[in-house]
Amino acid sequence: MSTSADSLLRLLDTRLKQLQKKNHIPDVLAALVKDVFTMQVHARDEASTTLDESLLTPREQLGPDVPLLPRESFPVDEALATRLFDDLLALILDAPAPLGDAAKTIDTARKNGAVDLPALFAAYISGDDAPFAAWAEKTPDAPRAMAFLVQSSLTPGLRAVAQQAEQHLKLDEARGGNCPVCGSLPLITELREKQGFRHATCSFCHTVYRIPRIMCAFCGETDMDKLSYFTAEGETGYRVDVCESCKLYIKCADFRELDRKTLALIDDLDSLSLDILAVQDGYTRPTVSALGF
Repeated sequence: MSTSADSLLRLLDTRLKQLQKKNHIPDVLAALVKDVFTMQVHARDEASTTLDESLLTPREQLGPDVPLLPRESFPVDEALATRLFDDLLALILDAPAPLGDAAKTIDTARKNGAVDLPALFAAYISGDDAPFAAWAEKTPDAPRAMAFLVQSSLTPGLRAVAQQAEQHLKLDEARGGNCPVCGSLPLITELREKQGFRHATCSFCHTVYRIPRIMCAFCGETDMDKLSYFTAEGETGYRVDVCESCKLYIKCADFRELDRKTLALIDDLDSLSLDILAVQDGYTRPTVSALGF
């Protein structure tokens, strides 16, 4: 295991212990997150896809709406993703209902040759949700089960490719809200350093990049009268940034005065109550969680 992988797993363990002290995340969910993330970290070390630099957008053509490597151009380590899919499926077969029941349905279909993994991988890469909507009808009590399996299976390989692409960009320079590597929407943001520099984590390739502090991460609104945020009692270190122009929201972690390190997957889960409050206030989140739910 690489040094970076070992560091990630130590951080995961620390954050999960902190998370479980809050008593609002079921132990079974925390255990699932730990197992999935651990499998993904090991899989990232095994990813063998080498980025073909001819796929990269020429530097002179890059811009707010033109990423370095559009998500549909990302190469897929299909063998790695397939193995991880089957490992993850085996992991959740014993999960409590409804996820466990959905896993059994998918497992039966997989054994009967009714799961077209290459097509599902391609659909996720291109942003086509239709195949996942069809699977949601087959597992109505856990409609995102297939999306979770596919997204979680592909993420390590996609992240490995993104890390190669990142070498061609200056990610510490503020830019638009969409990921400069793949063009996808951000999953969550965080504030860093004394100045509160704002960084976003991509929902697709998990690249971390800097964006303007005063700007809607989705529509680009910069009018301060249309931008605001709120916090919630008991959710120390988190806030929700909202935009009145597009009515979308994104959560933000600010651990600068806390003994806590950011980890997007855990930050997103840890601040789940803020999603509920934001939706109740009429705002919408345009991305799913880091696990596809």
